[in-house]
Amino acid sequence: MPRQFWKHACRKTGRAWSQSAPFRCWRCLRRAEPDGWHRSMHEAMFDYQRSRGLKPIGPHRRLTDEAFAGAFRPCRACGGRGVLDGGEPDACALCLPCDGRGFVAAVTDDELERRRALVLERFPDAACDRVRFSSPPHDGALPAASASAGPVFVAPRHARATSDTPDWVTLVRAVFFVLVLAPGWLFGSIWAFRGGRWLVGTVLLFASSFAALSGLMMASPSSFGRTWVWVWGAVAAGFILCLALAVGQAACAG
Repeated sequence: MPRQFWKHACRKTGRAWSQSAPFRCWRCLRRAEPDGWHRSMHEAMFDYQRSRGLKPIGPHRRLTDEAFAGAFRPCRACGGRGVLDGGEPDACALCLPCDGRGFVAAVTDDELERRRALVLERFPDAACDRVRFSSPPHDGALPAASASAGPVFVAPRHARATSDTPDWVTLVRAVFFVLVLAPGWLFGSIWAFRGGRWLVGTVLLFASSFAALSGLMMASPSSFGRTWVWVWGAVAAGFILCLALAVGQAACAG
């Protein structure tokens, strides 16, 4: 089933990303914009199979890509996506010019069959048994039988909320981590350092950093890249290590 995506380019960091749910960037505080509908991986594999008459995966894949190079071009009607906005928040429409595939044939059917035969000559098991081989229209025009039928709407899927209503459970948890735990442990760390208890102060400092990062990543996970995940993991490892040292020291002192 096609999925609707949202995209965002942060003005502060310059990073751009997209995901299949509405989100807000916590750095520039701007909402992501709708990026239209996209086909799933399984739909793309099915379209690959029915347009070439060959299985989409297997040892023949490299030869298939080489043999069919230049045989297809993106559909101009849908921009290569295969789906269009259905006019409702939770519905999309198949693109009729390309039959929902996102591409049209740039060569004749005989040429497609010739290229398919080249692959089957080396990999006979790559042939499709369940999907009849046929090519998309060559000119990107609507078939005569369906030109007046209008768009083919896909059955509505579960709608994703596009409003600003937040996930209150996650929001409350993130606020608790950032505004309660992190400052509390930070003040405890400063108090421990002033008392000369360096190991306890270090443990509380790591705990404060871990709570702050966890809360921010919980509130807006899409705003943090892989580097921040490594930083979060390093802080967590430092916290566990210092905590183990503090527990060991307390055990030895007792």
